[in-house]
Amino acid sequence: MDLKTRTDQLIAAALQDIELRESLIKSGELNAEGYNPEMQRCHEQNADLLEAFIQDFGWPTPNLCGEEAHNAATLIALHAISKPSLQRLVLKQLEKSVHDDPAFTQAYTSLYDRIALYEGRPQLYGTQYFPSKNGWYLRDLDSLESVNYARANVGLPALTNEDIHLESADLEGTIENEDHWESEFVDWCKRTGWR
Repeated sequence: MDLKTRTDQLIAAALQDIELRESLIKSGELNAEGYNPEMQRCHEQNADLLEAFIQDFGWPTPNLCGEEAHNAATLIALHAISKPSLQRLVLKQLEKSVHDDPAFTQAYTSLYDRIALYEGRPQLYGTQYFPSKNGWYLRDLDSLESVNYARANVGLPALTNEDIHLESADLEGTIENEDHWESEFVDWCKRTGWR
């Protein structure tokens, strides 16, 4: 298949991910029992599509495929959470460009932090929120000062203490048993090969 067809496939896959996620949020099934199997299948199929694209064409930069395809690939990469090797590959691809092109900053910093958390390391940029009883929060930060230093180095605005906790109803909700959730998260990271 040609580049245009494969680019269109990435865009369609990202839209499918968003639609399924919204549907599962509305039904209360997204985080009901860990990683929803339907969402996981979608993420893994999309990850396979992105991995094949990268093998054939490289990372879908805005110059190569357009902004929409770049954003779709970024979403797919961020959601490829059960594919450590793909997320690490994409991080290397983005790392090459992040200092030259601001278009890559958000994708790079989000993926960097997500990988760090799955590997059991602190976030560097403070981009990943996790659920709690009282809303969502930025977890595993060394310090707000170190996070803001790293953010400044890539052109991101500083975070405040208020940014650490979110109580937005727009997010998927809260969890009642944080200890159980954390235990399941660590077990999942080990089973998936992150740790």
